[in-house]
Order: sequence, then C-alpha cells, then structure tokens
Amino acid sequence: MANVAGQFVPIPDWFSADNQDCGLAIADLGGDGTLDAVILIVDNPPGQNTGNYRVGHGLAADGTVGQWGPWLEVPDRWGWENQGAGMTVADLDGDGRPELIVFAVDHPQNGNAGLYTIGWGLDGSGHCVDGWSRWSQVPGWGFQENEGAAIASLPGTGGLPRLAVCTIDHPRDGSAGYLRTLDLDTDLDTAATEGTWRVLDFGTEINPVHAALLYTGDVLFFAGSGNDPDRLNAHDFRTRVWHYPNPGLAAPVTPIDLFCTGQAFLPDGRLLAVGGTRQYDPFYGLRDALLFDPRTLTWTAQPDMSYGRWYPTLTALKNGAVLAVSGLGEEGFLSETPEIFDPATMSWSNLPVPGPIPM
Repeated sequence: MANVAGQFVPIPDWFSADNQDCGLAIADLGGDGTLDAVILIVDNPPGQNTGNYRVGHGLAADGTVGQWGPWLEVPDRWGWENQGAGMTVADLDGDGRPELIVFAVDHPQNGNAGLYTIGWGLDGSGHCVDGWSRWSQVPGWGFQENEGAAIASLPGTGGLPRLAVCTIDHPRDGSAGYLRTLDLDTDLDTAATEGTWRVLDFGTEINPVHAALLYTGDVLFFAGSGNDPDRLNAHDFRTRVWHYPNPGLAAPVTPIDLFCTGQAFLPDGRLLAVGGTRQYDPFYGLRDALLFDPRTLTWTAQPDMSYGRWYPTLTALKNGAVLAVSGLGEEGFLSETPEIFDPATMSWSNLPVPGPIPM
C-alpha cells in the first residue's frame, strides 16, 4: 500500500511464506465516515490453499492504518493451486451493510475455473456475521492458464449490483487480457420460499451433537465427550454458547457426559437435558438430569431419574411437565418405563399408564 510520500506501509503479521495473489477493497464498514481497507491474501502452503482477509480500520490518505483487525479465513472451497484472486464490496440486499465478494481462479489439472463467494453482512469487526454463500462459478471461463485476476462491482438493474471480472489468459503463444460483467448468483430470489444456507467463518470448537435456540437469542451447543471415549475417561466434557450474531463462544462448565442426551424446554425457558453416556460401546446410559439457565449460562444438577437413558426422547407436555421415554439403561438394556419431570416440584415420577413401552 503506497502513501503520498511514495513509501510502502507494511501490513503487520503477514503470516504466509508463499502467496498466489492478493486483493484490496476500500469501504466505510463502521458507518462513521472513515474508510477501511480490506486486504485479501491467498496462502499457498503444502497441500490445499487458504484465503484470508483482515480489515485495516481508519485508512488515511498517506496509507497508514489506525488499527488492524485479526486475520479471518474465507471458508470452504480453495484449490491446491490458484492463479489469481480479487475482492470487492457492495450492498447486495439493501440492508445498509456491505457484502464482501471474494473471487479466485482455481487451477486444477484439467482447466481453470473462475469462482466467487459472498460474505454477507460485513461489519466493523471484519466478520461477515450472516455467513458465507456457496462458491459460484463464472460461466464460460475456458482458460487453461491464468496470470492474475481482479474484480469490481458496478451498478445493475433492479438495484442489485453486477460483477466485473478481469483476467489474464496465458496460452503458449502469449498473454491476453479479458473483461466481462455478469449478474451475481446470490440466491436472494429464492430466499423467501426456499431459505438459504450460509457457512460461518468460525467453528463451534466442539462436536455439536446437541443444539438449542435459547430465549435470549443465544445458541447452545453441547456434546459432553463429543463421541470421543478419551474425553469420557478424562472427564473432559464441553458446552459452548454462541452469542448470535457475534463471533466467539462462551464455555460453561459441563458436569457430566451429555453425549446422546434428550432435551426439552421448560415453560420458563430453561433447558432440561437428561441421560447421557455412562460407558462407550457398548453404550450405557446415565440417570442424571441437568437444567441449563440461559441467563447465567450454567448447568445445575436435578434429581436423578429412576432409569438410565442413553439417547432418550423428551417431549414437553401442555401442563409444563416433560415426558422422558426410551434410551439404553445403566446396564445397556432398553429403558421401557416412561418418566415425567414436574418442574413445580423438581421431581421425577414413573408414568403409570400405559406402562412399559417396548421401544
């Protein structure tokens, strides 16, 4: 990045030893009237490539940056070799927040491909808080070798910006430059009827066997040992809470192995989780019951059930009680007697009618 004095300002923490292109976009991400620089690099380590970007907040006319955000990964599909990349920003859904459009030239053995993905809801932290779309292919690419690429957005009809793509073709008899524009594949036209899937730029840190949307808007992930017998033996049980839509996870203490529990909400919004893993393969179930409080982000033990249950089914009843059925017991046999949890007395009772259920 050059400043008015003709000097280059180093971008800190440049971790890659071998790059296969970079990209730059300028936008006011914080909505405060100051410009920010978004930097893209394509890292070429042994094996599969990765794309990473970071935001330089407060870009001045001389090229200096007030503060740099962390490097963030562009998730999902990156080839082993790339021959060009680029990025641009544009508000694609009209909500006042820019989207980050990332482009890459994939270079497999059987001909190149131009691909792009969209990070939705690029905010001041640098995260695309609404996730990333699938990679879409630029039609009619047809190039075998490329020596770079760049993209930009331009106004389109109906308010949706279009994408401009420039690339250098490098056949055996010399290079040539090509430019085309195209409509972006955003899946916005089908979102109202079909919904959309987005890939987040961070993981859950655990194997999220169980998940629940809390009344606070947080998302609860819990897995106990997460299908890992070594974690069971080490009593290393884990829970995570995602404060949607912000990145980052809280890590509440998890007292038992909640792998393969059953779960249901109580009327007050607390989550009841019962059963779990007492032993791996053959699997034996626990008699434990826990409540998760969305306000304090804590698990608290409740009275045990009469029967162990590995992978039970829980159903909230209209009177606020919770029915627990099935699951493998403490010795590995099927627990056929249903039980009911009464939140008024915080106690369990066996269901007298219809009696044992062989399932």
